[in-house]
Amino acid sequence: MSQESPVPPNQYDSFADKYLNGLDKKPHNAFYERPAMIQMMPDVRGKTVLDAGCGNGWYAEHLLEAGANVTVVDASEKMLENVQVRTSGKVECVLWDLNKPLTWAKSDSFDFVFSSLTLHYLQNWTIVLSEFSRVLRHSGRLLFSIHHPFADWQIFRKENYFATTKIEDDWGFPVHFYRRSLSAIMDAVIDAGFQIEKLIEPFPTEEFLKIDPNGHQTLTTSPLFLILLCRKP
Repeated sequence: MSQESPVPPNQYDSFADKYLNGLDKKPHNAFYERPAMIQMMPDVRGKTVLDAGCGNGWYAEHLLEAGANVTVVDASEKMLENVQVRTSGKVECVLWDLNKPLTWAKSDSFDFVFSSLTLHYLQNWTIVLSEFSRVLRHSGRLLFSIHHPFADWQIFRKENYFATTKIEDDWGFPVHFYRRSLSAIMDAVIDAGFQIEKLIEPFPTEEFLKIDPNGHQTLTTSPLFLILLCRKP
């Protein structure tokens, strides 16, 4: 594991043990976000992939099994330690704060950038999206999932939908993230030079229904996540 820049202790370290103990197996992950992300994922066999905000490495393992050459980056050293164990050290791990330029990565060095439920933890998207564009090769793709802006607006009852707002929440441990409008999301992606190929508001699978019928009903009437597939022209 390489560490190119100091990363201060942060909320993500507290996530690591929770995920290791099964948080990433919850139906919202396993039977809602992941099936949609995998369906949207391009063929990665033989491709160089950057997994930005890799968490405990579920997607890193999937990308390896799909034949990709994988580099993962995360702000939590504990998360990266778990990824190394999960993948038997077969991925390159970089400890890094995505709020900072990816100075360790060469321009035009990746075919695919992937980010699962990470970008809403960043207040400003200008650096991270422009850096994703820089490190992608021509016609490279970016696939990312985030909290749905309407869901967070409703759940946390914020007065101004159009304001980018810091959200404080309790998942059994304190977390914070940022809610932004749909237009702000689209503008940030386009301003970074990406073309939007597809946008989906996923639906839960039948497996979700078996585990949590009430949650399944909610997700079939109110979106919780938003997924975008973009291309660097």
